[in-house]
Amino acid sequence: MKKNKKGFTLIELMIVVAIIGILAAIAIPSFLFFSARAKQSEARTNLGAIYTAYISYHSDYETFPDVPEIGGYTLPGGTTANCFNLANWEPRGTLRYGFECAGGTIIYGPAVGIGAVGGNCVAPVSGASQTGFTVIACANIDSDPQADQWMVNDLKCIYNGLADGSLCNQTTRDGTLCNDVRMNVAACTP
Repeated sequence: MKKNKKGFTLIELMIVVAIIGILAAIAIPSFLFFSARAKQSEARTNLGAIYTAYISYHSDYETFPDVPEIGGYTLPGGTTANCFNLANWEPRGTLRYGFECAGGTIIYGPAVGIGAVGGNCVAPVSGASQTGFTVIACANIDSDPQADQWMVNDLKCIYNGLADGSLCNQTTRDGTLCNDVRMNVAACTP
């Protein structure tokens, strides 16, 4: 009698499972890294728009906007003035990052107020200035204790000053460090 063999042996199945495990061990960290980098694009895009709004405000009023120095007043329609809407900038869509400009209070973000996004963000220096500004975007993009913080200043330097733990010591395709993203290389200092 002739037996017709169908199916796989246990060894063959174990080899396939081992190969899938090895591929997953390689692919999952890369996926998480690129997922976090995609989330960071919100901060870079909005900080670029804030820079443009601040420069436009400066060309009109010869100072950069900041509520404590301007006095904080109510705009038409009952909206309280802040350094962002004075510069005619307001974010669109759902936010992952909190945006700060004066006194370390998050004005726009998933939650507002001091320390609203969690982590260990550093507040920008408050006070309107005729010579410069720094705006901060801060979020916890991967639910670990380390926050991800981006900054833009009057020199058009967008800098990842406090990289989230999963993104530290990583390099981009062009060889730059993840916390060294610059728009105006000559004007930025790490």
